Amino acid sequence: MKPARDLLNADGSTVTQIAFDCGFSSSQYVATCYKKRFGFSPQDTRREPRLMACSGG
Repeated sequence: MKPARDLLNADGSTVTQIAFDCGFSSSQYVATCYKKRFGFSPQDTRREPRLMACSGG
C-alpha cells in the first residue's frame, strides 16, 4: 500500500490509474485495502495532506 500512498502524493494520477499501476484490479478494491491499512481513504489523503505524515510507513 505504500507505493499507492506515494503515488497519491506524487502526481495527479487518478485512483483508478494508481490501482492498476500497483497491480489491483479496481479502484474500489485499492480504496478498501488502503482504508484498512491507513485508516482513511485515498481521497482523504489528497484532501488532507497532513494525513501522510501521521499514517506511518
